[in-house]
Amino acid sequence: MTTLDRFQAILSRYHDALVTALESDGLVPEFLATATRSDRPPRLLCQTRGIIYLVHFQLACAHPPAAKRAAELYEAMRPRYLRHLGGRYTPPAQHDGGARYELAFLLNAQVQLAELEPVEGLDDDLNATLDDILSAPFDTWLQPRAGGDFLELNALMHLFEALTITQRYRPQPRIAAHIERIARVASERFLDTEHGLLAERIAEDGRLLEYDLGHNYEWASLLLLNADLGLDFAALDPKTLCSAAERVTLESFAPRMISNQLDAERRPMAFDARIWVNLERLRCLALSGSPQAEPLLEEILDAYFPADLPEEYLGQRGPIKSTTGYHVIECYRAVAGTR
Repeated sequence: MTTLDRFQAILSRYHDALVTALESDGLVPEFLATATRSDRPPRLLCQTRGIIYLVHFQLACAHPPAAKRAAELYEAMRPRYLRHLGGRYTPPAQHDGGARYELAFLLNAQVQLAELEPVEGLDDDLNATLDDILSAPFDTWLQPRAGGDFLELNALMHLFEALTITQRYRPQPRIAAHIERIARVASERFLDTEHGLLAERIAEDGRLLEYDLGHNYEWASLLLLNADLGLDFAALDPKTLCSAAERVTLESFAPRMISNQLDAERRPMAFDARIWVNLERLRCLALSGSPQAEPLLEEILDAYFPADLPEEYLGQRGPIKSTTGYHVIECYRAVAGTR
């Protein structure tokens, strides 16, 4: 079995765990492959990332039932999480940073599902989500998810991701303008030009407070994936972001697996080595054509998938987050060369 075959087998194992949870709960729970369920209802994010996983699994592994399950999941989650207004389902009436973050994944899931599997009313829902996004005050995307007197880049990055996917399949001038505005704000307000990194958090006066290594790799991947859209991404250069992140990784974490948060001086704030950060690093290196991608893939599969299911933290057995599958399959697509 090749390393790529092994990675595809992991996708199948995760798919089976996701389907088992859906058959048991009707929705995607916070954690998979466990008899224990959280007392709190699962987030909308669990559902949207579950849909994205199923869509990509169908495309990557030629498994048509996955697309049907994605459509069934969307129909199940729609009345539970969205508002029914004017004959279509619209996003929840919340506009803080956390809600914006989830809204980006809602659009992402709706667009990708609509391209693969017909669902009655989905186009109307998608347009409602897009209208909500494009009409909302732009600064709401910079509000921190956890509160605080700073501005945060994470939700804006996933909005960039969702809108570039939308522009690819349903191009509109207003979407293109919004994407270019995101790139301009990120480059003008968050980019540390001296060190080549995007800050994750900044003060209201513009001081750079924290960096997120995983998100720098993720930004680089998104820029590489969408270079063919012909849009102006301002001063955001994926090669610079990737090489700057690699420099920190090799100086501060090697030979350990990397963590994500860095302080204002670009020093690690922890060494917990979460899986998603390492998957995003691998995705970026694979998309960049780096020769380091292949040995890193083997290392990650050995370190984080001891039983063909993802471990959230290096060397720590624990519950499998349902949201992690999004990072797993996006990484696979880059490694396999399917996007």
